[in-house]
Amino acid sequence: MKRARPVVVWFRRDLRVHDHPALTDAIARGGPVAPLFVLDPAILQGRFASSNRAWFLLGAITALRRELEARGGRLFVRVGDPRTVVTAFAREVGSDEVVVSRDYAPYGRRRDRAVAEALRGAGVEFHAKRGLLIHEPEEVLTATDSPYTVFGPFQRRWAAVEMRSIRPAPDDIATIHGDDGPTPDLDDLRVASPTAEVGTLPAPGEPAARLRLDAWLESGPRHGPTAYHQTRDRLADPCGTSRLSADLRFGTLSPAEVATRVLALDPDGDGSRRFLTELAWRDFYAHALWHTPRIAREPMDER
Repeated sequence: MKRARPVVVWFRRDLRVHDHPALTDAIARGGPVAPLFVLDPAILQGRFASSNRAWFLLGAITALRRELEARGGRLFVRVGDPRTVVTAFAREVGSDEVVVSRDYAPYGRRRDRAVAEALRGAGVEFHAKRGLLIHEPEEVLTATDSPYTVFGPFQRRWAAVEMRSIRPAPDDIATIHGDDGPTPDLDDLRVASPTAEVGTLPAPGEPAARLRLDAWLESGPRHGPTAYHQTRDRLADPCGTSRLSADLRFGTLSPAEVATRVLALDPDGDGSRRFLTELAWRDFYAHALWHTPRIAREPMDER
């Protein structure tokens, strides 16, 4: 039976339509979805503000809006504190459920707890799905179900966990009508212009990210994944590294899809194994923060 009420899909660090579990699960419910992005001033103008990062983020939001529109959908953009904005938006569109890609860092977890509490007060459920990492923190544990604190054993267990299936981008996205709001620019958000020359920054958005991934995978035996163990420290080489850091940070690429495609190209090579180890480091840091949030500001070893 189709849902009559829309599901809010709150995008954060997952600005894509390919391999997006929260989005595809919401669509599978059978009713309309209400894609939402909230520009949080606490991040944009806070202690760790970055005009280059804000520029990339706004470009990725614009690209996501186009990808959704190409599939019949739309992206609702709001500015403000998510604790109030998400609840107000759910009420605005008549939703009783908000789905997100799970966040693992202390700030994101505090924000999500506060949003979930506010939503409960409005009779709206909050569900967090996988999508930002390759493996979830509960999937990579010791024999005694404890978290790993040393990377070597973590990486060996991580590599033994089966990779999940990659989800295709949806063909059609039924979206509610309403005021989706324009994407603000840097001036609107009181953020300075990029400090770098824009032409030197990676083009933002999922389509550009997928082109970067394709180019790196197809760059030949002396570059790309097959040679990564030899070229990964040559930052001046345009194909020496993947150049996918910003894409993984903002989720314009799925790390699980990147890993799957690298393994398909070179399943047993030294280069692909080295690259997968770097992706394992990314999961390791996120898992460590999940299990021991205090290490955001303190050493893991209390001594």
